[in-house]
Amino acid sequence: MAPFENITEDGFSLLQQILEHPNTTQGDFFFTEPTVDGQIKILETAGLVRANSEHKLYVTELGRAAIKHHLHEQQQLTLVQQQRQQELESLQTIAESAKKQAELAAAQAENAEKEAKIARRDARFAKVVSVLAIAIPILWDVLKPYLPIISQQISELLSAN
Repeated sequence: MAPFENITEDGFSLLQQILEHPNTTQGDFFFTEPTVDGQIKILETAGLVRANSEHKLYVTELGRAAIKHHLHEQQQLTLVQQQRQQELESLQTIAESAKKQAELAAAQAENAEKEAKIARRDARFAKVVSVLAIAIPILWDVLKPYLPIISQQISELLSAN
């Protein structure tokens, strides 16, 4: 385990501040974290900062490495979060596409049902027409000898009026 693995985010912020602006650390009011003095003690114990003979703090090479390591970890974490966000967006896109496909399939099923009803109705009509197509010639042949008689009776009825 690296000596800086136990340093908190506030500790790294303080280390970065010491590196960028030596001897300008502000007091803090964090009650869940050690105070600035406590953080400095933790950083000194880890070998990340040292005080020179004038009691001015400076960041050691290990401290610089710790900052680089921390920044690298933060970048990696950001990349992982971005990748997860992209994966989530991809999954949402896939889900939306699947939903649209399901809606389209439902609409197609409704259309197929309507078309099936129409086809059944058309089939019934076709049966009736085919029966009539068979029956009419048969009836014609059967009634053909009686047509002159039927015609004469119709004429008589019309002339009686």
